[in-house]
Amino acid sequence: MIKQFLPLENHDIFINLEKEIFKGNILDVGLDNYGIIYSIVKSYNDNINVDYINGHHDKNRIEENYYDSCILFFTINKIVSNINKKHFINDIAKYLTNNGKIYIWDINKSFGKLFKGNLKIAMPKGEIKKFKLNNYNFLSNNSYKNVMILLKNNFNIIDSQSSNDIYYIKAEKITKGKEESNESTINSH
Repeated sequence: MIKQFLPLENHDIFINLEKEIFKGNILDVGLDNYGIIYSIVKSYNDNINVDYINGHHDKNRIEENYYDSCILFFTINKIVSNINKKHFINDIAKYLTNNGKIYIWDINKSFGKLFKGNLKIAMPKGEIKKFKLNNYNFLSNNSYKNVMILLKNNFNIIDSQSSNDIYYIKAEKITKGKEESNESTINSH
């Protein structure tokens, strides 16, 4: 018997980043360089340092505990296994300063699902960038819920939203020293 495949629904997604402002030293991590984050940052401050890395081979170029903000713009969905996603998030935490922020925009695609979409991004100064985003790997779990679980050991969630098969998460790095000193203070009483 020949299996029939239903046509894959095409998602038209609009994200407004016109007023988005990132602070401090910025790490833009991507597996595809859309130039979105760099363009946003340079539109409001040409003097801010924005480092872009694309995969493991660029890890040697970046410092630990240096970045105030890390942006993952449709990056996590490119990593198939949860173990690799967890290692990736652990690495990001190492590069962020104490209380550094991580900003994530990605597709809400669970195990066994496929994703096909057209994204329109509203940029500063009225510019619109368009690109296609597809993920046909039905073995990967990039769901909002899954990523929230992967973040919990290293980050406190500040803000999160999920709609139209896209999610946004803003989280702050957990400062391990503060937690440990608070625990020892509590235990000594």
